[in-house]
Amino acid sequence: MKKYLILLMSIALLCGCSPQRTAINNITEVCYAYWNGGNEQVDISLSTGKREDPYIQDGHVGNLVDFTLLCFTLLDEVELDPNCTIIIDQKEYNIELQKSPFNNSYACDLQVVTDKNAIVGVKFDLDGNSHSIALENLSQNFSVSYLDAIDIFFAQFDTKCSQDGWELCCKVIASPIHSNMHFWYVRVLFESGKDCVCVIDTETGDILASK
Repeated sequence: MKKYLILLMSIALLCGCSPQRTAINNITEVCYAYWNGGNEQVDISLSTGKREDPYIQDGHVGNLVDFTLLCFTLLDEVELDPNCTIIIDQKEYNIELQKSPFNNSYACDLQVVTDKNAIVGVKFDLDGNSHSIALENLSQNFSVSYLDAIDIFFAQFDTKCSQDGWELCCKVIASPIHSNMHFWYVRVLFESGKDCVCVIDTETGDILASK
């Protein structure tokens, strides 16, 4: 696997669309680490990294800020108290979740970068009942890092990234079918509105879908 990733990086560098150029000049969102947990009623995720603020998908890179995004997705007909507590390395933060206007999820951004090795837990109420859940640091066990995923992307789309005016997003997504399966999602959006996308296996580096 290591030799395979080195080969992909070499191809990307030779094609003039290096990971270094991407990381410095073209990233509008990148996830450094990812945690996940939950029960039969709710799925909880925490991601941390940097992203554009304000976040505008236009093929141009704006100002980048730190983020730590806590997300609750309700899996059942239950009522979630938006006031909850997140514990990061034994330090507690009392936060208020905001409901998404698009689906049955709630989120809050702590506006900081969380250490990639942090121990994370959450306390919250569902239907008036208190819950305490430890989140698993999934990204610690990824064989493919976010930098590896970017290299794999450019090995697939090296010629298309030679044009000016584009931005890159690299984040972790959950399978819509199996919530315990997660993938790297890498997307380049051009100022023309066209885009290139790869969904990459976090263990093997295989491209599972692309366009």
